[in-house]
Amino acid sequence: MATLWVVEETLEAVEVTLAVVETLVEEEAMVVEVVAAEVVMEEVMVDMMDLEATVVTMAVVLVTVVEEAVVVVDQDMETKVEDMVAVGGGV
Repeated sequence: MATLWVVEETLEAVEVTLAVVETLVEEEAMVVEVVAAEVVMEEVMVDMMDLEATVVTMAVVLVTVVEEAVVVVDQDMETKVEDMVAVGGGV
């Protein structure tokens, strides 16, 4: 009888230990998920910063192109005015 009681107590202790281990594993899994989510967020932030830098570079290039186009148009207009004045039909 005493042996049976020892076995039952041991089984109960094992069940409690298994329940604790299961809880710890679930908690660890949640921690891993949180860490994985943080890693993904960091990667997204890096991608966003790279994209922002690319957009800024493209904006600078666009402004430069527009400024150069304005200069060309101004020079073209000056040339046309000069041509009109030289021909005598102008300003």
